[in-house]
Amino acid sequence: MATVAKLSLVLALAAAPAAALRPRARSTIAGLRPALRPLRAGVDATPTAVEDLKAELLAGALAVGNNGVGAEPAAAEAVDALAAALEEAAGKRGTGAVPSGVWDLLYTDSKGGSSGQVGPLVGEVTQTFEGDRLINSVALFGGAFRVSLRAECKPLELEKGGRKTLRIGFEEVWVQVFGVEVTRKPNGGVGSWAMMYEDDDLRVMKTNQDSIFILQKRQE
Repeated sequence: MATVAKLSLVLALAAAPAAALRPRARSTIAGLRPALRPLRAGVDATPTAVEDLKAELLAGALAVGNNGVGAEPAAAEAVDALAAALEEAAGKRGTGAVPSGVWDLLYTDSKGGSSGQVGPLVGEVTQTFEGDRLINSVALFGGAFRVSLRAECKPLELEKGGRKTLRIGFEEVWVQVFGVEVTRKPNGGVGSWAMMYEDDDLRVMKTNQDSIFILQKRQE
């Protein structure tokens, strides 16, 4: 199976335009938008302040770019600070319910494959929810090469640090090349998401590995 997966990646690389094979540029702190300025002491908890912090966090995550992969330490710290300030201002807003729809990853400090990084390349990461099931996909070359993972999402009664939490039970992973499935295998891992902030179009969460994820809901 590993050989097939490697061959699939080689085929996808061979078929991609040369420009698509270049690794994405590593982000730097230079030129980041004012959203990454140091936070003032104390956090205003009014609705306007929450919306302002949300806008700043979105701008900061997008300014870092690249799903957060390769972010300079100062940029990563600034995004973390904005996320913490938003959580405090909103009072740990989160329902703990399984989300719905399709969500795009904007930023993470995770060093694992969930960041979308495959070797020197970084793909587009989406989370698609169907009932209590999640499909997490990493797409490269416009979807010519795609790795997907299916997991069960289950709300937990116990909160972590006052945060509503979902248990994520991984079930299987598969690889597709040009829409054709080339390998599939079970995956029995377990993780959790603790919600720092959640509304109709933004989710900010911490995993059981203490990685932060910022995702935005795709408009239907």
